Amino acid sequence: MPTASSPKTNGLNTTLRHAEKIELPLISKLFSEIIESSFPMFPDHAIKKYKESWTMEHLLVKHNTPSHALFCCAWHEGAPVGLVSGTQPELGVATIIWLLVKPDCQGQAIGSKLLEHARQFYQAQKCHKLKLTVPSQRACRFYVNNGMTQEGFHPSHWSKVDFWSLACPL
Repeated sequence: MPTASSPKTNGLNTTLRHAEKIELPLISKLFSEIIESSFPMFPDHAIKKYKESWTMEHLLVKHNTPSHALFCCAWHEGAPVGLVSGTQPELGVATIIWLLVKPDCQGQAIGSKLLEHARQFYQAQKCHKLKLTVPSQRACRFYVNNGMTQEGFHPSHWSKVDFWSLACPL
């Protein structure tokens, strides 16, 4: 039986692509559902703040503004089941801000596919390093199992939640 750190070999048939403008409400809803259900360590004020940056208004700006930032969604049967977003690279270093997969779709290799997409996206921009932070040991194990190295631990960091920092060369 697969564990949280070992994806099923028969993962869901997913497509990775940008969301069309008409699909942005689905992405906003997906983000809200995942952030509310999968991050019990975050206090209410943090959840509220994170959700504010994924409203339709904010997504429209991201969608309509050309940039070198990362934004890609995983789709299964016409519905979004995961997403990855990251910053515009700074001096060769790229940062993933969110890599999220619906809880009922985890363990299907979707997160691994999104992470690989991020690697390729940033390699094409000549980045030499990819980094991120995570608020759980489970997420930390996922990234280590996908080739990243833990670089640090930040106790009582954002919103007084513990975070692990991870990175990998590109």
